[in-house]
Amino acid sequence: MTKKYFCFLLLSFILLHAGTNAFAQKPKHKGKQPSEQISWVVEDLSAKQKRQIEEISKEHSARLATLKKQLSAVRDSIHVYMDKQADCSTIVFPLMERESSLQLQFNKEMYKMKLRLDKMLTKEQYNTLLNHQHSNGMHRGHNPMKHHSEKSK
Repeated sequence: MTKKYFCFLLLSFILLHAGTNAFAQKPKHKGKQPSEQISWVVEDLSAKQKRQIEEISKEHSARLATLKKQLSAVRDSIHVYMDKQADCSTIVFPLMERESSLQLQFNKEMYKMKLRLDKMLTKEQYNTLLNHQHSNGMHRGHNPMKHHSEKSK
């Protein structure tokens, strides 16, 4: 009787797991990279600007992917040691410092790409992009342009 019960539970678990995987959907869209966002939001890009966006994106994407992979590996290592009951601070602390360093490099690379992309836009195109970011909550922190416009009134 217990063998039948165990087989029934095992079979139920397998079918339930297989069913949820079969019907699980991938997200329809991931967070857009700055280059994808510009092409999507700013409609009046010239052919030259589109080409520049593609070149800038390709150049930075390789470095960003490498940094992202390194960050993931370091974070995985941190989690392995954090899950241990023993004191692993001599291992974990240097890993945390490495994680911070990689995150800083990643953020700098993203910012460099953003600056290069912003420089190739006209003032009107940049404002269109900025307005879209603020209206969709994509921009963190305060809007520096908002303060400037309020002060001028």
